[in-house]
Amino acid sequence: MGEKRFTKEKKKPKQEKPKPVKFQEATVPPEPAKSSETTKQGSKRP
Repeated sequence: MGEKRFTKEKKKPKQEKPKPVKFQEATVPPEPAKSSETTKQGSKRP
C-alpha cells in the first residue's frame, strides 16, 4: 500500500506542476487583494 501511494504521489506532482503555473498567474491578482485584507485585519487584532 505504501509503495503504491508513493508511485501515485510521484506521478501526480509531475502533472500538477504545469497546472499550478497557470493557476498561479490567475491567482496572482486575487491573492494580493486577500493578503492585504488579512494584513489589515491581523494588524487591527493584535
